[in-house]
This record gives sequence, structure tokens and C-alpha cells, in this order.
Amino acid sequence: MTYDFFRAFSPPELADGIEWNTLELARSDSVDEKLHERRSDLRFSVMSSEREVEIVLICEHKSYHDDEIGFEMIEYTKATWKDQKAAGKERTEVIFFVLYHGEKRWTLGDDLLDMVGVRKKKFPGYSLNGRCVPIDVPRLDEKDIRGSADVQAFLHLLRGRISRSNMKGVEKAVELWKEVKHKMVVQAGISYISAASDLTKEDVIEVMERKAMKNGKKLVMTPWEKEAVENYSKGLDEGFTRGIEQGIEQGKMEGLFEGIEDTLEIKFGEAGLKCMKSVRRLRDLNKVEKVRIFIKKAKDIKEVKTFVSKI
Repeated sequence: MTYDFFRAFSPPELADGIEWNTLELARSDSVDEKLHERRSDLRFSVMSSEREVEIVLICEHKSYHDDEIGFEMIEYTKATWKDQKAAGKERTEVIFFVLYHGEKRWTLGDDLLDMVGVRKKKFPGYSLNGRCVPIDVPRLDEKDIRGSADVQAFLHLLRGRISRSNMKGVEKAVELWKEVKHKMVVQAGISYISAASDLTKEDVIEVMERKAMKNGKKLVMTPWEKEAVENYSKGLDEGFTRGIEQGIEQGKMEGLFEGIEDTLEIKFGEAGLKCMKSVRRLRDLNKVEKVRIFIKKAKDIKEVKTFVSKI
């Protein structure tokens, strides 16, 4: 899915100059605690097709308008170069993709100096600068949603604010999931929907069943649909992105953290994100699950902080 996402949304000069089949997750020893806590930020390495040079791609998931992203880009670049120095490797370029799905239109552009607030540039050729690849998901037209079926399904889920009164994104995703080969993608999608909206896993499964019964035909679920239903009926929660690629137990915990972070962002914005540090200190899976359930019905962030401190 990640491979297809980057290929689909890379500008031509990146798409043609990178060997995308070399894409893999990158680990960092230098990313500071503040950046490390943003579990939805992923670092990847990939080879350039022109020479044997590693390029690090960082995908930032933002559901609110964050003008601090420019500073984060600088910190990530510094951490990447520090890791490369420690490993005796050649310094490489660092390319940023910003996956933005906030309510307001993305207005920060793709210029680093603009992002950090330097609007008037008298000597642009002599100052540190760079560009990112911003993807403003809610403003994507239907024709701009491209890539493999799992990438398109993921974008449809992010494109609109999913709720019981707005099921369009879920229905689009379910249709696309029928083309997905890996059941973990479907499981992660169901987990994300239940964590980031007022819909339950059972609501999503109902849509899956309804789509399968289209035109009055007898319900016949595909193998991945059956497996998704069976696994989730047993309470199996897998992580969205990072959690999927980790072990089962760690995946459950990370999956819950991802869902909680998404819900906090959607309900309380940046104030909600600041609460994640306290949530991530919890190490008991049952307690984390109770926090996830409580956040859905909490009226304000103060209630959440009080609940987390006492659990």
C-alpha cells in the first residue's frame, strides 16, 4: 500500500527518478522524544535510479492545520543526517510528503521558508530552503484519487468526515476492498473507521454485507470478508500502518494508540494531541481500551485528562 501511495502521488521528477521497488521502513536513533511520539509519522528509505544514494521519505499525517510542520521537517532532516553520520553513510536528500486531511484548505504551500514564517525572501539562493509534497485529501477530486485499490480506499476514508450520517467514504472503501489481496488492509480500515468515527465494527460489517447482497442476490461473502468478520468478532485489533507491521501483541497496543490519537485530533484538535503523552504511558491493554471508549463520549479534553490520570 505504501509503495503504491508514493508512486501515485509523487511529482514526475520523483516518480521517474526513484526505484520504488527498493522502498522500506527506516529506523532512527536520533529522532527526539517529541517527534517520536507522533506515531503516525513514518520514515522510509529508497534508492535513486541515477546513483546508489538513499533517499528518506517521511509521511506526515495531519488532520489539523499545523504551521509548525516546517520546524518538524528541519528536525527530521537533522536526525536523518545524524544517523547517517553515525553509520558512516553518505548524506542524502530528505523528501517530505504531507498527508493532510483537515477541515480547512491547505494554505502553507510546499516551500519550507513559507512554512516556518519567512514570507519575504530577499536572498533565496543563500538561505536554507526546500519543498515538500502536500496532499490535501479533503479537496481531492474523484479523478485525483488514484493508486491501487487499498490506497484509494484509504483516501476515501480520509476524504470526508465519516459518521452515521455520512457513509459515502465507507461505502466507497468497501467497494474497493473487494480488489484488495491482503486482509490486514481491510482489518486496519475497519479498525480506523471504528476509532475515528461514531461507527462500530458491526456497522462497517453491515455495509459489507449489504454490498454483497446488491441486486437481491444471495449473500456470498468473499474469503477476506469472512476472515475480517471472524477476526473482529474475536476482538482482534491490528494497528493502522505501524501496528500492522509489528508483532500481534504490540500491534494491538499500537493500533489502539493510533485510533485514540486520530479520535483526539478529530474531537479536540491540537489540545487533544497534547494528551497523547499521558495515554502512551499506559502499558495495560485493557486500560488503553477503556480510554479509547471513554474519549468517544467525552465532552471536553479536561474530562479525558482526568480519566487518564485516574485509570
